[in-house]
Amino acid sequence: MHLGRRQFAAVLIGSSGMSAQSEEVSHETLLEVLGEFTAALSEGNAEAAIGLTDFATGTMARQLRDLLASSEIGSAIDPVEWIGPLTVQLDWLLEIRSSEAVGTVIRKREKVTCRFVRKGKRWKIASLEPTAFFHN
Repeated sequence: MHLGRRQFAAVLIGSSGMSAQSEEVSHETLLEVLGEFTAALSEGNAEAAIGLTDFATGTMARQLRDLLASSEIGSAIDPVEWIGPLTVQLDWLLEIRSSEAVGTVIRKREKVTCRFVRKGKRWKIASLEPTAFFHN
């Protein structure tokens, strides 16, 4: 199954009906941050994606920049379980289409744990585990 760049940047929001008690933020708000993140990945905009995170430097930021420099990305997520008010486990499907090797597509699917943090007025992705999932 091939999914186009824009249509694949989807966040499937589950109907958990739960909201985060701590920090007074709804799960819907946090999932919107993830939606913006997956859209930025699909648009090939590494800086916009990294701007939605709390890891502007370091290994994860470098991995995302490298991945987007050499590939087109499709990304879809489905929240599986809220582990805490600011942590969600996701079923993440990643489609990596190499811009160097024509026709090469890698599809990855894994459970990814995402933790959020508030920075100023914005909610950001504090971590995505396992980080190796985002390595080409």
